[in-house]
Amino acid sequence: MKNPIQRKSVKLWLEALRSGKYKQGRGSLKEGNKYCCLGVACDLYNKTHKVKVDFVNYTSDDQQPNTGLPPVVMKWLGLNCPEGRLENNHYLSTENDNGASFNKIADIIESNPKGLFVE
Repeated sequence: MKNPIQRKSVKLWLEALRSGKYKQGRGSLKEGNKYCCLGVACDLYNKTHKVKVDFVNYTSDDQQPNTGLPPVVMKWLGLNCPEGRLENNHYLSTENDNGASFNKIADIIESNPKGLFVE
């Protein structure tokens, strides 16, 4: 994470995940008033940019829909993959959908695991 804008965006994301202001959901970026950890990132992007993104699910391989980020949000955060790929083929989206709390997910992001961010 060398780009200062990306660092600022990730800091905003971590703060939002830990804030308690978002209800956690599973299986999609946003459903009703519940968000996946990646949906929180989309909401933040929309709050800080003039051009808004839809809460549409993207995948890195264009197969079945997944809880992946739109490319512009992925780039804004400096992530390598729409689903937030971690080491050993784990993903932030899977952590979220398997019940990890937003606080736990924020800790994972903050640990800067190899492969999560563009070098």
